[in-house]
Amino acid sequence: MSQLKYTAISAMFEAIWLARLPGVIRQLSKSRGVIFTLHRVLPEAPAEFAPNAILQVQPDFLEYAIKRVRDLGLDIVTMDEAIARLRRPDDGRNFVVFTFDDAYRDNLTHALPILRRHQCPFTLYVPTKLVDGLGEVWWQALEDIIARQSAIKAEIDGNIEQFDCTSLAQKKAAFAVIYQHMREMPEPDRISLMRTLANDYGLDAGPALP
Repeated sequence: MSQLKYTAISAMFEAIWLARLPGVIRQLSKSRGVIFTLHRVLPEAPAEFAPNAILQVQPDFLEYAIKRVRDLGLDIVTMDEAIARLRRPDDGRNFVVFTFDDAYRDNLTHALPILRRHQCPFTLYVPTKLVDGLGEVWWQALEDIIARQSAIKAEIDGNIEQFDCTSLAQKKAAFAVIYQHMREMPEPDRISLMRTLANDYGLDAGPALP
C-alpha cells in the first residue's frame, strides 16, 4: 500500500470516527465484533501493475491497525474466544479478530514480529494443498506472466484469444478477463491452463502436479 493510499485510508477512518458513525451503527446493529481478513504483509509498495495488491498491506499499516483498535478500547481475541463471546449474551465487550489467509511466507517474516511485539493473537488459515505441494498460487503466477509480457495468448472457452499487454490499461484488461475465466474453471482445467501459460512465457511454476 503506497503512503498516499495509506494516508487516505487512515484519514477516512478518522473522519468516520469523528462523525460518530460507529456509535450510530452500533445502535442499529447487533454486531459484537469485527474480523480483519488479511492476506499478505509486504514492506514494498505495489508495482504499477499489481492487480493482486488488494491482498496486501504494509507492516506499518498492520501495526497501526493493532494500536488503533486497542486505543479504541476493543479487545483483540482469538477466533475461539470470539465464538465463545458470541455464545454468551451477557458479555457486552466488543472485540476484534485478526486472520491471515493462505499462509504466505511474508506472514512469517513481516507480520509475525509485529504480532509478537504487540502480543496480538491471530488466526492463520493454511491451505493444505499448498503444504503438500499440490496447490498453486495461480492468481499471482498470472500477474507475474502478464507483467513481463507485451502480448500473451490464452485459451478462453475453447478459442485462442490474443491479448495486447503493451500498456498498463491493456495489462489490467487482460488480467481481468483471464483471471475471471480461471476462477470459473474446474480446478484440473485451471491447472492445465496455468501450466500452459507458464511454459509458453518462461515462468518457473515448480514441478508438475500429479
